[in-house]
Amino acid sequence: MKYSSILLALLSGILLWLGWPTYGFPLLLFGAFVPLLFAELHIRKSELRFKGWRVLGLSYLSFFIWNISTTWWLYLATGFGMWFAVLVNSLLMALVFLCYHKFARKVSQGAAFTFLICFWISFEYMHLQWDFSWPWLNLGNGFSEYVSWIQWYEYTGTFGGTLWIWLLNVILFYTIFKLKNYGFTVIQALKKSVLPALVILIPIGISQIILFSYFEVNKDSGTDVVIVQPNIDPYEEKYSFTNDKVTQLITNLALPEITQNTEFVIAPETVIADNIRISQVNYHPTLQSLRGNFASYPNLSYLGGISLVDVFKNPDQATNQTNLASDGVTYYNDYNSAMFFNQLDLLSYIINLSWL
Repeated sequence: MKYSSILLALLSGILLWLGWPTYGFPLLLFGAFVPLLFAELHIRKSELRFKGWRVLGLSYLSFFIWNISTTWWLYLATGFGMWFAVLVNSLLMALVFLCYHKFARKVSQGAAFTFLICFWISFEYMHLQWDFSWPWLNLGNGFSEYVSWIQWYEYTGTFGGTLWIWLLNVILFYTIFKLKNYGFTVIQALKKSVLPALVILIPIGISQIILFSYFEVNKDSGTDVVIVQPNIDPYEEKYSFTNDKVTQLITNLALPEITQNTEFVIAPETVIADNIRISQVNYHPTLQSLRGNFASYPNLSYLGGISLVDVFKNPDQATNQTNLASDGVTYYNDYNSAMFFNQLDLLSYIINLSWL
């Protein structure tokens, strides 16, 4: 049975991967934990030694497969960051599952599942609050490509999706357990499948009702907005593009969509990535060119990301986040900022993050 438990753990990890966006099918998430739950049950009911370590190892295997297969792309930005996130987050998930195992050895199965669901949701909440925040794999995010299923998130948040996934896994676990241990006919199997089907279909049905009950958009009112997303590889191309090339790309994307009624053009964060000095913002030729490209639309405002730098030589202005240039006498602060302008006012910017 040793190898069957490992296979079950592998299966859970693979199902979590295949059910995860952006290319996965989230229906698989409703049963992804079932193999791991059976592996834990087998260990718990066995006479094996070191049960806790076995459960920790199996669950870590499942969660490592899920983490590495869905967040490997971080390696393109930072190898250390990717491995740290994958290894630590897998361990945290495995520790949650280990706590479930320890609790299940002392209480009924129903109480143990209640504990598991509540503790998992608490774990996800923690991941939104602490300094090592890593909510990418919070289960409720698994429906991000199927938003028509989860319109009720406006009431529950993503934790509602987490609860939905765990409830289905628990129901499927009980269903398979009973069918496996007590035998079944085809009719009995069909009857047993009714409850899982309803728990899937009812929330989706409620979501459809919410979706189609919204008021109709009145095309003669509201705000006309153009949102542009340049197709630039953020790892290979972004920082080799000049600001002039990027602003021309923004212009080429936006102008065909703009009308005299358009009020906003919105561009991504740090889309202008080559640092511009704060003192030159209102006079920089690149920004003046961008502004001039939209001069024919007096009602238009532009909002987009920009990287700014504040350069100075007075050491009294330096803070803990200030950088010292290679010449040893020039100081500078880098800022990840937002830039706003229209044809009536001077360009303005908001500094929202200072890098060390």
